Amino acid sequence: MDDPKEVIGQFFSTWSLTQVRYIMKEWLYEAYGSGMGTEKEFLFMHDELIRLVEAVFVLQQKVGDKK
Repeated sequence: MDDPKEVIGQFFSTWSLTQVRYIMKEWLYEAYGSGMGTEKEFLFMHDELIRLVEAVFVLQQKVGDKK
């Protein structure tokens, strides 16, 4: 990866924060049915990934405001 800011910008120009939340919730429901882990593990990972995406979104917005 040459430019992480570019990757972040491309990600959020492709999907809105609302879309990312929706997709991740769908993944969570699929993971529950997979039998590959516990619901607690999947829910923890889901919540942490949402927090990460939201933090990156806020940072990306702040960088965009400075331009």
